Amino acid sequence: MTEAEHQKIVVQYLRKNNIMHFAPMNENIGSFLDRLNAVKLANKANGMGSIKGTPDLVILLPKCILFLELKKQWSRI
Repeated sequence: MTEAEHQKIVVQYLRKNNIMHFAPMNENIGSFLDRLNAVKLANKANGMGSIKGTPDLVILLPKCILFLELKKQWSRI
């Protein structure tokens, strides 16, 4: 499974259990399609406060805040 597929499963669980959360949008999918436009979007996002290294999900619980970073597990063949 990809990181995105794992994240969707986590988000489904959070939604099902009414747990407040959000995903900082720190990836630019456009960079795969149009490099020039992706650079413009990245500059705009940076001007609006986007920073590298933000977690994939922020989960707000009654007594704590969780910052969740998902990573793909690599397997050897």
